[in-house]
Amino acid sequence: MAGIRFATNTNDFLINFNKLDNNYKITIQLSPFSLLDSNQAKLGILEIRNGASGKSPVMFRESKLVDFLMKNTSGNEARIRFVLFNTSTPTNVQAINIVVTIQFPTCNAEYHSQTGIIQTSDWSNLSPLFERCNLIVKVQNGYHVILNFSDVFSLSLCNSTYDTLTIRSGKFFESYCRSPGTIILPENEAHISYTIGSPSRGFFLKFSSGCGANFSAESGVIYSPGYPENYINNLSCVYYINVEKIILIRYKNDEFFVPESRVQAIYNYNRYPTRTSLYGSGLLPPHYQDIYMRNWRWPQPYQVTYTNTCPKDYLLVQELSGGRSEKLCGVQNDENMNVLKFQGPLMLNFVSDASFNDKGFKIHYQSVGTLHLAFSIFYMHLHSFKCTFL
Repeated sequence: MAGIRFATNTNDFLINFNKLDNNYKITIQLSPFSLLDSNQAKLGILEIRNGASGKSPVMFRESKLVDFLMKNTSGNEARIRFVLFNTSTPTNVQAINIVVTIQFPTCNAEYHSQTGIIQTSDWSNLSPLFERCNLIVKVQNGYHVILNFSDVFSLSLCNSTYDTLTIRSGKFFESYCRSPGTIILPENEAHISYTIGSPSRGFFLKFSSGCGANFSAESGVIYSPGYPENYINNLSCVYYINVEKIILIRYKNDEFFVPESRVQAIYNYNRYPTRTSLYGSGLLPPHYQDIYMRNWRWPQPYQVTYTNTCPKDYLLVQELSGGRSEKLCGVQNDENMNVLKFQGPLMLNFVSDASFNDKGFKIHYQSVGTLHLAFSIFYMHLHSFKCTFL
């Protein structure tokens, strides 16, 4: 912000703002003034144009202002000109106070990819920077965001309200003014907000995605990486549910697609022909599909397998106390709901090999405390039922 005062002996004063970045805007604030003599004759004029050219649209051209006035340019240029009409003799005029504010550009961007780079606009040339941005990074379901900041990170003043970086993801909320290094966030979406109001190099970061997470809430939803798109090969994702209560794991059959064999993957492909990459890196040729379909009798109904011998891809649910463990795998053809009961805390490990892949899973968990079941049974015998009306 800059304040400009014009002396009484100035007869033509011109200020142009025409070298700002295209994202910047200019606000000009005027205090009350008068360029009139005792006879109300004009001694001079103040002119403001919406642009740096003398032919730019006029925003203000007056010799008097009785109240505060604020003008906003539509672009990054402005022209302020102050002219005194009569300079042959000393002229006493009221000083004019003009406050010019350079507005921060506001950048709002969303990044929908598994990896990427984010940097402040002047990162490469160390020039003065004035910037305010709100960014969203979102990776696929089942993954969480990982931010890796460069070691060279400069927001000038840690105690300045104009130099801040905040990161929010679920319950995670932190502010920084120096490089935080690597941050592993709990969810698949991160909100990054920063304001830089002083000369600074800013920051440079790389974002990526990782699988696995820690859950401490009483309930939640866990996705396989990329769900509902196909998960990738050679995964090992570990999820912890840190709740020391009875935990119910719930999922619908049509939200669990973890084939235990290639035959199941082919079966699933024929049910969902838009599914991709079920036969290694490509699709099984049609004549092979026909052979499998002619020679394989599909179980009815085809349900998820609860076993400890899932040979390929599987989801392992393990009580951390060393008690019960279950491997889940298979595909299915109905919308039935499955409910499994475990004693928390739990570890869930999703593993895929290199043979095939599929949609994966979406499961819900809910803690219910110590499970108590109570039944009250009432019997009514109609022949002994008696009502008395008064």
